[in-house]
Amino acid sequence: MGAFVLFLIIVGALVPTPSTTATNVRDASTSAGLSTSPAETSPSVKRTARGWTEIASWSGSGIKETETFRTSSREWRVRWRTSNEVFAGAGIFQIMVYDEDGSLVTMAANKQGTGNDVSYVCSSPGRHHLMLNSGNVDWDVAVEEVR
Repeated sequence: MGAFVLFLIIVGALVPTPSTTATNVRDASTSAGLSTSPAETSPSVKRTARGWTEIASWSGSGIKETETFRTSSREWRVRWRTSNEVFAGAGIFQIMVYDEDGSLVTMAANKQGTGNDVSYVCSSPGRHHLMLNSGNVDWDVAVEEVR
């Protein structure tokens, strides 16, 4: 387990973070929580404030590659929240966004500890999927776009 966490820290140091070098993501803090359901994936579409519509969501822990979801606009967002950290500073969480060709679009989150945030993704409309990596935290993730 220690080697895996070290691997994630090294990978996180090598991949540009949204706040320093990525030009296709804008971060905005939010105190609003994510809606969660007992199911790991929510098939229903949910409306949020300001016209944002949830098109996919997931809850869990550990590593997960999501199923493909379709975006219809050039700008959409990923909302996330981490919780239940084993002990302070032990948790790590990352979200990578991929397009339908499997190319990395951006890293939408790279967080140690618990927290929540929103990352805005600028990418061609189409099919995408997420790679979620976590250690010692649970996570809730939702993809939203304006409809």
